[in-house]
Amino acid sequence: MSRLAYLIWPLLVAGSLWLVVHVAISTDMRAFLPRRASPAQQVLVEQMRSGAVARLLVVAIDGADAAVLAQQSRQLGEKLRADPAFAQVQNGDAAATARDRELIWTNRYLLSPAIDAAHFDVPALRASLEKSLALLAGSGGMAARSLVTSDPTGEMTRLLPLLLRGTARPASEDGIWISPDRKRALLLVETNAEATDLDAQERAISAIQRLAAPANVTVSGPGQFAVEARRQMKHDVGLLSTVAIVGITIVLLVAYRDPRLLLLSLLPVASGVLFGFAAVALGFGTVHGITLGFGVTLIGEAVDYAIYLFLQSGARKSIWPTLLLGAATSVVGFAAMLFSDFDGLAQLGLFTIVGLCTAVAVTRFILRPLNIHATARPLQLPNSGRAAPVLVGLFALASLAFLLTRPVLFDASLHSMSPVPPAVEQLDRQLRADLGTPEFRYLLVLPVDTDVETVLAGLSFDAPNNLLPSQEVQRRRQAALPESATLRARFDEARRDLPFRGDQFEPFFAAVEATRTGPLLNLASFDGSALGLRLRTMLRGDGSMLVPVYGNPDPARLRAIDNSVLVDLRQESDALLGRYLHEAIQLALIGGVGILVLLAIALRSATRVACVVAPLCAASFASAAISHALAGALSVFHLFGLLLVVAVGSNYALFLEQPTERDRLFRSLIVANLCTVIGFGVLSISSTPVLRGLGSTVAIGTALSLVFALLLARKEEA
Repeated sequence: MSRLAYLIWPLLVAGSLWLVVHVAISTDMRAFLPRRASPAQQVLVEQMRSGAVARLLVVAIDGADAAVLAQQSRQLGEKLRADPAFAQVQNGDAAATARDRELIWTNRYLLSPAIDAAHFDVPALRASLEKSLALLAGSGGMAARSLVTSDPTGEMTRLLPLLLRGTARPASEDGIWISPDRKRALLLVETNAEATDLDAQERAISAIQRLAAPANVTVSGPGQFAVEARRQMKHDVGLLSTVAIVGITIVLLVAYRDPRLLLLSLLPVASGVLFGFAAVALGFGTVHGITLGFGVTLIGEAVDYAIYLFLQSGARKSIWPTLLLGAATSVVGFAAMLFSDFDGLAQLGLFTIVGLCTAVAVTRFILRPLNIHATARPLQLPNSGRAAPVLVGLFALASLAFLLTRPVLFDASLHSMSPVPPAVEQLDRQLRADLGTPEFRYLLVLPVDTDVETVLAGLSFDAPNNLLPSQEVQRRRQAALPESATLRARFDEARRDLPFRGDQFEPFFAAVEATRTGPLLNLASFDGSALGLRLRTMLRGDGSMLVPVYGNPDPARLRAIDNSVLVDLRQESDALLGRYLHEAIQLALIGGVGILVLLAIALRSATRVACVVAPLCAASFASAAISHALAGALSVFHLFGLLLVVAVGSNYALFLEQPTERDRLFRSLIVANLCTVIGFGVLSISSTPVLRGLGSTVAIGTALSLVFALLLARKEEA
């Protein structure tokens, strides 16, 4: 069997390495969307992945007076618009919006909601001319002359409020956006890359900083937050992993006194990571970054197997039933995840199970036949005393009581998991307030032909059919435009007794005729404009449109709209995470029941099962209570940590439950526990919530697992 293993193992390693090179690591948040997601949840994740808001970056330039800041902003805007990484750049520069103004002006008679057959009757034209006359008589009469003669019916005046909904309206300096205190020039930049493409987002942010030099620039927004969080996580993982590796290396060298054994101990771990990656890649077609990160952490249990092997030279045969049972409890505990409605959880379960099974197999069939071991003296198992079980029980009950009396046990909000420091969040809010960008909580998904103005009368909203009316509406407006001769005759009658000459309005007659006989607008008509980008982010492929509703509307009114889906962004994001957390808890409980059944079958004694389960329960309760006291509330990351506490702690309890040879096992348990506590303990000082929550929970829980298992261990029979 060993010879066959030595032949198969290198081939599997080579195949797994090929998959590591050729299978992409995914960051698509849809992996954490349930397969049976509600329409609102689907919209939410869609917007997180590719929505315009998620791709927006706010850029602030400071450190100079207002005039210099305006010039620096104009120069940076020109450079960014020439960079294909950016879809649009807005900073108030009129030259940058020339294409948009031209589109609106040229197509004003297709876009204006006022256009109907009566709009060009004599009474309506007469009323428009009288308003124009009053405008010319005002203080801005000279400036309004060309607008009046080209657009006497005032379509642009009607269109601008509709087109400006949802857009930034900051103060300006020399036509360039600036903060109210005139200390910052402001730009709003949209990247072409999807929000989840962090490599592209990082390149875009670096380009902004490079092109802005030597100006002092600050970049804020979802992309910046995600890139900074990833950078911080990489920094923490790199630094803290180095510290952990050094600590574990020292412990193993002291325990083994042989560098060869240190290197060999890494084989089960490395093989587990490789094979786990390969299994997920083959099963799902891609490996999510979160799955890989958690999976590598979770199979940290694998290093224990080599420790047990090398430090138990006199008990090599007797340790295998216990070691295999301990590994089996871990596999059963995570097996329930395979049936999760979330692909992310299912990937995590598969990765961990394959990784642990691989680590056991490599230890058994690759390392064991080498027949090498550490020359270490056994440690005597301490005598816990009769009061120990009572103390453990009281500690567990106190921990459980503490957890049950918490007003909030699990925090399922996205904010609780945010890696963004409060100061950075405050700066982002300030910059967006300076921009005057309206905030919204509600998104309506409506059929594209909905009359949004009627449906949402009295509310502030941004609808794509303000920019691009349906073909039917455009045809109706086009049909309402009179032929040139008819329009001229009506116009002549309407201007009777007014101080206007008919030849002054030739641009108006030409524009109406061009629209009457010209093509209708479609999405391609807006290519190359900021309005086009805005449209594409609001029109969905299924023929529906997204309508942001600003302010504080009545949700009941929005939900009552026929053929609509209301997306409460705050509620749905929390609900999605809450469902994720709920299912993780449910699957963990199912896994716990599976572990009990397995132990009952294997140990065939209620007393022996209790000896194994009692320290695990006590350690889990205590670890959860301490983590809650430190963090304020438990998150899904703490839950994953508790799963690992049970997975690792079961080995300690099972080995100590054996009635014989426990002194020879005690040394290996101490070394394995030290390695686990060091490996996860350093993560508890990370600035990243994911790592901090996981590290502290596992370090505390595994240390308590061994302590409680020692205190509750049965005495050896004489």
